[in-house]
Amino acid sequence: MGQRIWMAVFALIFCAATGLNAFTALNEVGNNNSVQAVSAPPYSAVADGLVVADGAMSSTSTTLFSASGLFTPSAVGKTITVQYAGGTAGSNQPLTTTVAAYISHTQITLASPSRQAVTAAGVLWGADNYAAFNSWVAALPGHAGTIPCPSSGGIYLINLQGETRTLNLGSNESITMDKACSIAIVGVHIGTDGGLFNIPAGTHNLKFDSPHIIGEWQNTANINAIRGGFGDGEAFVSENAGGSSGITILNPLFENLIGMGVKEFNSNDSNVIIKNFDCSNVASTCLNVNTQTTVIETGVCKGASTGIGACVEASGGNSTYENIKSYYSLGQYALQFGGITSGSPYIGTQVINNNVYNFLGSQGCFSIGDGFSNGIIAHNGCFNPGGPNAAGFVNVRSGSIATGNNLFDSNVVTGGGSAFYVSGSNGDIFNNNSAIGSAFGLNLQGATGITGTGNYWNAVPTGTCAGCKDISVASGSSASLKDRAVNCSIGIAGTLARDSL
Repeated sequence: MGQRIWMAVFALIFCAATGLNAFTALNEVGNNNSVQAVSAPPYSAVADGLVVADGAMSSTSTTLFSASGLFTPSAVGKTITVQYAGGTAGSNQPLTTTVAAYISHTQITLASPSRQAVTAAGVLWGADNYAAFNSWVAALPGHAGTIPCPSSGGIYLINLQGETRTLNLGSNESITMDKACSIAIVGVHIGTDGGLFNIPAGTHNLKFDSPHIIGEWQNTANINAIRGGFGDGEAFVSENAGGSSGITILNPLFENLIGMGVKEFNSNDSNVIIKNFDCSNVASTCLNVNTQTTVIETGVCKGASTGIGACVEASGGNSTYENIKSYYSLGQYALQFGGITSGSPYIGTQVINNNVYNFLGSQGCFSIGDGFSNGIIAHNGCFNPGGPNAAGFVNVRSGSIATGNNLFDSNVVTGGGSAFYVSGSNGDIFNNNSAIGSAFGLNLQGATGITGTGNYWNAVPTGTCAGCKDISVASGSSASLKDRAVNCSIGIAGTLARDSL
């Protein structure tokens, strides 16, 4: 009896000394309760996908040519997608079908004809792994799972069949993928909502580490007519019905997607974390996340994206968007925060240490939109926005949700139209910002109660830009500034109290 008591006391002391308790120990056991890897029996997914970028087909023909010479007799019966070949009248809809016959290493016959002639088209083919992955994810809730890489560069092809298929994730599961391989989405239908991994409403404590997902936009030379915005084969999509929390996506790599990397969630969801993301040549917005208490941190978007917020489009109170870089974005904005997407104010959010380079879109590098209030926008940069009308920071109330009382601190804009364009906002504070070589430094249009100090407004000199101003205060606007206007070019139709300008 005494020996058993001492053994129990020793066990309690050991747990205390190591910082463990019974609850933690049980959780760790549960987290280690893994489902067999997706490439192992009974699932047996295969990463046999192949890609070439020189596909050619005549209109209404079933013959596909590729000078790369990678076709083999084993391709017969496998799923294949040909970039643009499923479109009509200039549309870039892919053609997804199966291989009907092998002719030679450079020529095969497809089960369905091309709808338009294509050259230099991306082609992707391999075994369809949907059934294997679907059985695997069905066993995952409450467990851990792995997507290994049998051979570096391997591709697991999954046919979504026009968004009629998806893979439903669940609560309390953890997935880790070896990014040396990738999952390829094919069978995307432009204009139809859907995606690869679906996160159902009410999902909790879901973690996905290092997903590497590629799409059918395999040859990125031409983005024209690719529809950006909604649907079209997301990597991750939520049901947008609310009640989800604790969703974590780490180290994702998204390449050549026609749709988004992550789409939806809404204001009734919370605690979404996306870190260390990499988006390359994603045709739509990379991340579209509209939740409270969200963290989007440390990521890069490279290449053309045509979404509203081409790199990140996000809204949610008490959230943090930090250390994001965007290059050569084609969207309305590179980074859009706030807006009317989830119908509620977004109070107390921080936009910090983000940089936009060579913005090519129509509106501006940063959008601070409807409902964004009492937030901090600090230490961000917009460098060389393309076009005379592209702005650095656009702070606009365009709908019914109030915007204002935000702090803009130590941001930098070089070039473009208005460095800081503020419309319909009230009570914003501008401190220590720099605008160099823009058409307008600070451009106030229907903005009231604007204050600031220590800013450096250096617009293009008036002699080289008709109508350009360091500071422009339109009718109905009001500001009180203690700043430095280098060219002393100030336009006042509203009210401006100034010192040291």
